[in-house]
Amino acid sequence: MANVKEAIWINLGYCNDEEENKEQAEATGHFTLTTKSVYTCPNCKEKSVGDIHEIQISNAEYEIMDSITNEAQAGNNYKYIYPHALDFKKNDFRLNINVGKIKQRCKGTIEDAIKRDKQATESGNFDKLLTTLRKYKIEIEKSTKWNKSSDQKKIFEMSQFIILCEDEANLNAVVDVLKRAPEFHMTLSEDKNYFVEQFQTHYRIHIVKLYCPSPYDVYIEMQLILKAMHKWKVSKLSQELD
Repeated sequence: MANVKEAIWINLGYCNDEEENKEQAEATGHFTLTTKSVYTCPNCKEKSVGDIHEIQISNAEYEIMDSITNEAQAGNNYKYIYPHALDFKKNDFRLNINVGKIKQRCKGTIEDAIKRDKQATESGNFDKLLTTLRKYKIEIEKSTKWNKSSDQKKIFEMSQFIILCEDEANLNAVVDVLKRAPEFHMTLSEDKNYFVEQFQTHYRIHIVKLYCPSPYDVYIEMQLILKAMHKWKVSKLSQELD
């Protein structure tokens, strides 16, 4: 039987399955690609994927450094393709990758985080974004909860804006505006469409997270949902509370 090579995508998650200490790798979000790296094919389930031609990172904070230049490529764009050639033919070539989920990390006090969040959501750039979104006849509700997490990593909830849309066409138009985040001096850091698949733990919703850079250094979450679904959700909650 001929050994046929074909291009496929494999999802490495937040760590390398080949790491010696997988628990530590998952905790740090670190994995390493080398000339000896071999991965499980999602089709045949055998460890047969070895030649890596392109690396794409989605919905994560990331830092990539190769062993040749030792220059780090870092960012938090929702879709990032590593732009440099992958020279795995060199025996000493190594690519170190750190990735992490999009979370609101506070380097100082919670009061400072709240202050920066407030400044970001009241900034001229964010006001321009909301003004643009309102042209699509949507309703916007804000919900902000600030609580320190229990994992001792100073992770906090981010500001949340619920955007109520008339229909899916209206919702998709709003998503297109949010993808123009750089026009408003922001970064689209996460784009998760729960309309594609029906999850038992999620309502039909589209979640987008925007990053507001320095001096704010905060994430803002936009939850897009259909008005009809929102009314049903509120009605169902009311019935449960009765």
